[in-house]
Amino acid sequence: HVERCRFLLVLLDASGSDNREPWDDYRCLLNELELYRADLVERPRLVVANKMDLPEAADKISKLRRKVPERLVEISADKDTGVGKILSILHKQFFETSVR
Repeated sequence: HVERCRFLLVLLDASGSDNREPWDDYRCLLNELELYRADLVERPRLVVANKMDLPEAADKISKLRRKVPERLVEISADKDTGVGKILSILHKQFFETSVR
């Protein structure tokens, strides 16, 4: 359950394939977390922009980076690009630094 999480990974559809902009999805997710329990938005997090293999995502990534202040990693789960970077970041976060 989210209450037990020390670190959050926010996965966004960077292409906006459901007729929603990824920055709006991000804002909505943070709002839902805050409504559920305000301290959750203060937890460390990594934002992942998925579907970067799609042209629509490439068109939106600059704006997404401007609107999302946290660290953002671009991936394509379908093409298996960038996934290793996420694993490396998570490994470092949990085993090489103190997240409490």
